[in-house]
Amino acid sequence: MVFLGAVALSACGGGGSDDEAKARTTTTNAAPTGVVVVTETGSPRYTERALGTVRIERSTGTLVDEANFSEDERVTLRRDLEAGAYRALAWRRVCLPKCPGDVDEPSDICGTQFTVDAGRTLRLVLERTSEDSCTLAIAP
Repeated sequence: MVFLGAVALSACGGGGSDDEAKARTTTTNAAPTGVVVVTETGSPRYTERALGTVRIERSTGTLVDEANFSEDERVTLRRDLEAGAYRALAWRRVCLPKCPGDVDEPSDICGTQFTVDAGRTLRLVLERTSEDSCTLAIAP
């Protein structure tokens, strides 16, 4: 959209030279991206209903994406990310008496740090090994 604005300004005589327009468009190009895919294996059931959350943050803690899943859904999250360092976190919150009603504090928390390389796909696997345990790791 920025590129279209630069073209429109140039056409109206307010955009400056062609070299200036090219410089503006090259500085607005998106950074190289890669892909992260998070999938879930295992699925221990809580005796109560629960909501699952997967959160992706930059290594600085800035939120990039967060997705919620009902207990009946398997976690599947695919996200294009700028190349760089990130961390992924996962947790569940028990819902009483029903979801998405009142929810307890997060439990069954796990996470991992990872790096996204431009043009590559990185797979993370969320494994629920028991009602109170999970691991989130880079797939081999």
